[in-house]
Amino acid sequence: MRDLSGIICPMLTPTTKEGEIAVEGVTQLVRYILDSGCQGVMIAGTTGEFPYLSDDQWRILVQVAVSEVGRTATTVVNVSHNSLPSVRMRMEWASNVGADYIASVVPGYFPLTDEEVIRYYATLARESPLPVIVYNIPQRTGVDTRSVMKELSQTENIIGMKDSSEDRSTLNQALSQLTNPFPVILGADDPTVLREVPNAVGIVPGLANVLPELYSRWWAALKNENLDETTEFRNHIRSMIECYAAGQGSVAYIQVLRVAMELIGVSVGDPLFPGSPAPRPLLELVRERLQKIESRPI
Repeated sequence: MRDLSGIICPMLTPTTKEGEIAVEGVTQLVRYILDSGCQGVMIAGTTGEFPYLSDDQWRILVQVAVSEVGRTATTVVNVSHNSLPSVRMRMEWASNVGADYIASVVPGYFPLTDEEVIRYYATLARESPLPVIVYNIPQRTGVDTRSVMKELSQTENIIGMKDSSEDRSTLNQALSQLTNPFPVILGADDPTVLREVPNAVGIVPGLANVLPELYSRWWAALKNENLDETTEFRNHIRSMIECYAAGQGSVAYIQVLRVAMELIGVSVGDPLFPGSPAPRPLLELVRERLQKIESRPI
């Protein structure tokens, strides 16, 4: 089983002007991320705008991305869907194309009870050809799966959790009740969150699409306990996080990431419909921040 530790970049979904998957854009983005030293990618996650992907688009994205990664890094494929037959199809597809793990949020719209959450993930664990990662993002789903973490951690083939809740205290409290190892990867751009969760083995930062080398160098500095260098990297990352407040609409942070990618020469297109394209002032703000980080005109 491949390691989940390190920087797992949640890939943007490169698209054409017509809103279809840009195959060459996917391969270019994968290479940009991995050649900069990240330990893996998460495909079709929240940053990949998975709710707006058709089944055909999802299959193309996953096949192209996993194929480009090959066996050089870790691949986590988000198979989330409200329909169990669709989740089954996606689990099988992810396995057939060679992914390492699948992840899933709970089905949306009707908030699930704890018993239903356990039954949902137990079904995935039983039927999935790949190890299962519980994807906890209650601000989107309305359900906090940490309330049943103990039961999930004891379920065969459930190997860990991606927690994007931003509530580290509740996470640590849930982890303290466990009697067996249960690795957690944190959905967060600020790498300092790793210090807040002892069980965390890695982070899943959307900004790693834009600054994969910076995150990779930060990870190396952290492992070498070079605190001065980690502080410098953290400040650069926080300057980009501040841009999120200038975005508009439902996918403001994704606007920032997509604009930044265009500015550095890795084309990924606009947010998926009905997400709004980035406003012009945002482009100039992102350009200014990137130029300070890169110390060169952009």
